[in-house]
Amino acid sequence: MAGLEFKSYEGTDPKGAMRHEIIANSTTLTIGDVVRWVSGFIALSSTNRMLGIVEGFETDKGVSLDAALSSEFDGTYTPGGKGTGTYVSSGDNQTDKKVRAVIRPFVHNMRLTAPLDATIATTTGSDLRGYFANLVSGSDQISESSTLTTVLQFMLHGQDPDALGNNVIVSPVQLADAQ
Repeated sequence: MAGLEFKSYEGTDPKGAMRHEIIANSTTLTIGDVVRWVSGFIALSSTNRMLGIVEGFETDKGVSLDAALSSEFDGTYTPGGKGTGTYVSSGDNQTDKKVRAVIRPFVHNMRLTAPLDATIATTTGSDLRGYFANLVSGSDQISESSTLTTVLQFMLHGQDPDALGNNVIVSPVQLADAQ
């Protein structure tokens, strides 16, 4: 199952850090996706300037889409957890229903568990601390083949001992400016 997931904070836990931001028109987001600002609204991010990871969806009144009436939102909502809970916004979401993504913003002391897009240790460093890697274009996995010793989007902290399979522990490096 794809998607990044919060693991812990190294040091101080920034309480109340969740963001509730309007999703851009005609955008598909899944729980665990990495997002960024695009013209003032939330969209997928596979580039630098990452804001955080999607942890849920809500109406403009703050009601989870799981509990909301169908008249309170449009677009298409598929309930589920990491990698399966998906919302496809309508073409006028920014001005009509204003459905929001619930986002855990990236901070430098954050640790996440993240799936690699290929078998761990295929590329030198993908299983080692101190290497760096980028997201794949779908914004829900780390590119195993992008690992380098020079700074990229995420710093690797080795294989996640608590996750089954192909996950590594990462921390974000290239963050969006706080807004």
